[in-house]
Amino acid sequence: MARVTLTPIAVPAAYATAAVAIVWTAADVALKNQFVGTGREIVLVQNADAGATHTVIITSVADPYNRTGDITQIVAISTFMTFFIVPITGFLQTDGFVYLEGDNANLKFAILRLP
Repeated sequence: MARVTLTPIAVPAAYATAAVAIVWTAADVALKNQFVGTGREIVLVQNADAGATHTVIITSVADPYNRTGDITQIVAISTFMTFFIVPITGFLQTDGFVYLEGDNANLKFAILRLP
């Protein structure tokens, strides 16, 4: 089955006069998640669970130097984390997506795309 695609939120450019709301999406534990990667995305993760830690994984691919290494991070109870995935070549899958997953629907994702 296909992963659930997250839609990046466009961050306002310089001299913007209005803010943009952050929309959170629960991790899809069964299907997992993805977003189109351009190298200008910041991944925000929220653990909305007040009673347990949870794990987020961002799946790597071999970069031009054949390096790999998934990002696996435990997100503490009721906290937020951020990831700036640069260079994107180590995480951009052949289908143009960056794959991420959470072990519980209490993990929420928001993808910010920089101008």
